[in-house]
Amino acid sequence: MQELQQPAVQTPVRFKDAGTEEKTTIRTCACQLTNRWGREITDVNFRHRRGNDSGKEDSKSWTSLSENAAEPGPTIVFETGIGAPGDYWYVEFKVDGVTWKCKDDFYCDLRAQDENTTVSLEVRAGDEQFYVTMNSGSCSVGLFTS
Repeated sequence: MQELQQPAVQTPVRFKDAGTEEKTTIRTCACQLTNRWGREITDVNFRHRRGNDSGKEDSKSWTSLSENAAEPGPTIVFETGIGAPGDYWYVEFKVDGVTWKCKDDFYCDLRAQDENTTVSLEVRAGDEQFYVTMNSGSCSVGLFTS
């Protein structure tokens, strides 16, 4: 009986044209968090992550933010270009001892035109939303209690 030979397994080779290599550009912008909850919020925690990677995080905490207060947040570091990780945003705070937060994987990507600008962040009680507004667009996500 003749033994069957397994064909040799070849690793596929990925060719790249010089102009298609993954390249990203590191950029920065400012941000400002505004409390539109209609009352003071406490134990406020905000973060931005590149690719939702905790090693690429910009964050800031406040003991409290009074009604309509607008406070500067951390400098936001972000990447643009082919292969750039997405921008993930998170906020958590308390109102009368009840914790409100957004989902952990809320993303809204920054673009090159957002560099050296100020991103507006707002928590609003009327529609229980967290808003991220930048020159290139805006996004929002629902807030819920935990």
